[in-house]
This record gives sequence, structure tokens and C-alpha cells, in this order.
Amino acid sequence: MASGVSVTRTIGFIAPTTLTSVRNTAKSTSTTPDPAPGNNDGTSPNATVSTSIGAVADVVTRKSGPASANPGTTVSYTISTANNGPSQAEGVTITDSIIPGLTGVTASDGGTYNAATGVVSQSDDRLYRPNYPD
Repeated sequence: MASGVSVTRTIGFIAPTTLTSVRNTAKSTSTTPDPAPGNNDGTSPNATVSTSIGAVADVVTRKSGPASANPGTTVSYTISTANNGPSQAEGVTITDSIIPGLTGVTASDGGTYNAATGVVSQSDDRLYRPNYPD
């Protein structure tokens, strides 16, 4: 390898289901004497990468609704929850905290309102798949 030249290599593998992490260390050697072997013998922190292996799901929640309402009218909020992946999001429960004791509370898709706590809860198995279009 000529002086001043650098070479980049990419190594890839399928993450094993039997491990929770992989520690990978790279090193380079040469038959030419090296005045600074510590920067290429695998002992430098830049020579090692630790990768956690496990499910990760980026669950994102957004809420919108009116800034004001007239007394006696229905106030509706829209809650959008999405799984941006990359893994399935398991056991997803969507909750919305409104004030306790309200009347006429409705929740789409089987959500329930607890009048004592003011919490609306709903499980949503559709979030197991990344990028659900709703």
C-alpha cells in the first residue's frame, strides 16, 4: 500500500437470534516496521464497535385538536400513533389523559374511558407492523 493511501472495507452479517450483542475489533498489520502500532493493533478505541442486537421500535404519537370550543359542543381530539420500525412494536397501548368525570366521552376502535382517572386507553395490534398507513 502506497504512503498516504487509505483502503475502506465493509463487513456484514445477519444478526444472530442467539446473541444480544456483538463486539467487533479490527486490526491491520504490515511486514514493514510500524513506529505507532497502537493505532492499528486493535487496542485503539476506534478499532472496536459494540452492537446491541434486539428489537427496537420507534413508536411516535401525535395529537391534534381545537384550541377552543363552545360550551355544550363536542370536542374531538385526534391521536395518531405510528411504528417507524425497524422492528415490530409489541404490547402497544395508546393512552390519552383528559380530565376525570367528563360525560359523553367516546373513543374510536374500542378505546375505553375511565371517568375516575380521566384516562382513555386502547390497545392497537396494528402497530406490530412498521409503517402502518393509518
